[in-house]
Amino acid sequence: MAGCKLTVHSFYADSNLHPLRLLSVLAAQHGDIAMLHSGQGGHAVFAVHSLSSVCVAAQDGQIKLHCTGLAAGGEAAQNHTTTPATAWQRWQDTIGEISFSGALPDRVGWLGWFSYEAGVMAELPQLYDLSSTDIPLAHWQLFERYFVFDAARQQWLLVALHPNSGEAETVMGHMQCQFRAANTCVQPLCAPAQATGVQYPDRVAFKAAVHRCQEYIAAGDIYQANISALWTARVAEPGYQIFRRLVEKNPAQYAAFLRYGEHEILCASPELFLQRTGELLETRPIKGTRPRVCDDPVADQQRCGELLHSEKDRSELAMIVDLLRNDLGRVCTSVRVEKSREVQKLPTLWHTHGVITGILQQQESTWSRIITALCPGGSITGVPKIRAMEIIHELEHHPRGIYCGNIGWISPSGDGTLNIAIRTIHIFNGIAKFRSGAGITADSNADEEHAEIMAKASALLRALTEEML
Repeated sequence: MAGCKLTVHSFYADSNLHPLRLLSVLAAQHGDIAMLHSGQGGHAVFAVHSLSSVCVAAQDGQIKLHCTGLAAGGEAAQNHTTTPATAWQRWQDTIGEISFSGALPDRVGWLGWFSYEAGVMAELPQLYDLSSTDIPLAHWQLFERYFVFDAARQQWLLVALHPNSGEAETVMGHMQCQFRAANTCVQPLCAPAQATGVQYPDRVAFKAAVHRCQEYIAAGDIYQANISALWTARVAEPGYQIFRRLVEKNPAQYAAFLRYGEHEILCASPELFLQRTGELLETRPIKGTRPRVCDDPVADQQRCGELLHSEKDRSELAMIVDLLRNDLGRVCTSVRVEKSREVQKLPTLWHTHGVITGILQQQESTWSRIITALCPGGSITGVPKIRAMEIIHELEHHPRGIYCGNIGWISPSGDGTLNIAIRTIHIFNGIAKFRSGAGITADSNADEEHAEIMAKASALLRALTEEML
């Protein structure tokens, strides 16, 4: 069935149904599910009933492209051996074999993610250990059923995809029934089933990594690197319930919940990595963080002012803006810094970010080329990027996995959005893992950097345990 054309059947539904209520209904009923949710803007897309999946993973010391459904040509599954140099082009070719009877709405198409190591493999394949990760390099799915919420119009769009037009109408009927059921179903937000065995990062080890990073800076290897630390815990409740708590208390512009087999990914990221509209690419790197004081407006504004007047944070963002300007230049013309520094107010943190755009060169316009040229994101690696990635590999000891990778959607037309997967929990076999990082420069203070990673991790830990750091 590879190369088939899918019928697109759609239906508009006027409803004030909150996206998180629909998540509770759909996640309780189905296996694989993908949800992208703009907690600040309100837009959302849900997708269930997988038609096809394309997974890139390490297996038996090799890189394998694992395809199911339509991408497997009608077979139960197919495996293709590939190489680091050709993996993303094979991925691109595979998802491109399926076409559609008409144009798809925004956020309807392939939904999924790339791990941090996907970018490492593209830039530094010698660093990638083919047996070291518990999560694939990438996993993307095309679904049968999409529920899309347009916050501006306060309207839901239901989209059914199927190889058979008659079956597409039948699927739409089932979707309308699900939607009506969700409108009448009330599932209150549950208190957490306390995570157990929470393991915090070692403060002494993190500070030692900061000092070692500064030694590399003093030696002239790098100017800055993003160093992260790991938390783990055992959880017993479904991931979607943890995700609901996370985003209801910490709305995020680029939030996501994905369940694939035994993997669950819960993301409340505020950071845009790439947004592609036609041939226009945009990136918004975040650098500079202060915890908010929400119960004291005066102190809260003082924190914001402290961030804006920090020379360390200003120079750190300037370096990353310049790095991403150069990264975009690998695939774009007319690269512009639209905003060099702008403050962003989040529920628990103040951030500053920049905005850079570029126009894709025609010969560089595929997502496979974009991934190879830009992943992983510069804001979560360092400057110079390649050497910073080598130092991260040395100091962190364990693969990052989905942390600092990218989650989002890609349409058949090529449009799409990818976040930077920070503020992200990965649950596998009952074990939740998440990381928090800080940008280290020559004038970093190890105690202050440790306080920063703890502040960033607080929302995730609260969603798991209701504990405060």
